[in-house]
Amino acid sequence: MAHYTGNGLTEVVHGYRLGEVSGPPTAGKTGRLSFRVYAPSGRAQTEFEIEQTKKMHVYVVRKDLTDFDHVHPEMAADGTWSTPLTLERPGPYRVVAEFLAKDDQGVTHHLVLGTDIEVPGAYQAATLPPPTSSTAVDGYEVSVDGQPVAGRISPLTLRFSRDGRPVTDLQPFLGAYAHLTGFHEGDLAVTHLHPEQQAAGDKPGGPKLDVAAQFLFPGRYRIYIQFQAGQTVHTAPITLQVR
Repeated sequence: MAHYTGNGLTEVVHGYRLGEVSGPPTAGKTGRLSFRVYAPSGRAQTEFEIEQTKKMHVYVVRKDLTDFDHVHPEMAADGTWSTPLTLERPGPYRVVAEFLAKDDQGVTHHLVLGTDIEVPGAYQAATLPPPTSSTAVDGYEVSVDGQPVAGRISPLTLRFSRDGRPVTDLQPFLGAYAHLTGFHEGDLAVTHLHPEQQAAGDKPGGPKLDVAAQFLFPGRYRIYIQFQAGQTVHTAPITLQVR
């Protein structure tokens, strides 16, 4: 994907700040996620450019990396972003906002900011599944080949199949054939990746996608692979070991 600054570990990057973040107050019930982005001047940032068909991408993940949402809030005139959101279980969650902010000189800044929210209730952390090379969702199988190494570009190959047959009808979703959102176990540092194959119009993709992956830290990452097929968006989680 395009170069961005930030890894979701801090609320402030280059003077831009993620503030007034609030989430659903009750687990299992639809509430609202809302926040503002503040410019270095202290004013609410209201000028944004489109990235991957949206002006704002928000990734929400539970601290134990079990629950994940990728949502696209809408902005009000005062700079407040909001969207309906259901967080199924209580506990701590990381909220990560990725966007292109346009400053007063017309310069665009691709930033990733993050903060934590809490859904009230007893938190019981789940055990992270061990690293593997394949996963399945909704009848689709996704394999990931390659050994990622922290601090460098690592080639990964994704292969999609269904009932043992290659999938060749991946549909463009948010401007790409797949979106990979990964979180580092422990600190939840985020990486967001797209395939090198460019999605063009309604042209189908698959069964193989190549990804130039970048991971900041060694350790285990929980990767959420999102792709669209049959007019449905599927999310396939997998744990990868980064050396």
